[in-house]
Amino acid sequence: MKMRYKFLLALFATIIVFFLNVNSDRKVVLTDINATKVIYLHKRVTQEHVHSFRVRISGTINGVTEVTLHQSSPKGAIHRSANISGKVAIDWGGDWYTDTIVLVVAPVGKVSGSLTIEYRFDGI
Repeated sequence: MKMRYKFLLALFATIIVFFLNVNSDRKVVLTDINATKVIYLHKRVTQEHVHSFRVRISGTINGVTEVTLHQSSPKGAIHRSANISGKVAIDWGGDWYTDTIVLVVAPVGKVSGSLTIEYRFDGI
């Protein structure tokens, strides 16, 4: 009886952790932004159909950096863009129907600082 109780408790805890993490934000930290970075953000393996996204970028930049958001390729159409400097707080989101977002972080001249990118794909 104790073994069955432990098994059910472990199963219940696993299910709770799974559902809490399904749509939680994922994080990428950039500590060296002196060169152009191409960052591919992907949906979770457990998600089947994506219908929206949210990307939050925060940090501090000394200099100017251009951030562009593309659908599937860094050479594709730009969906959002921003030139950032100083204290950074970007919050992008909206309808989205592909499994990938490509962020290009390109310094303009000499740049230092760091960025944290938190992202989430919402779906079924």
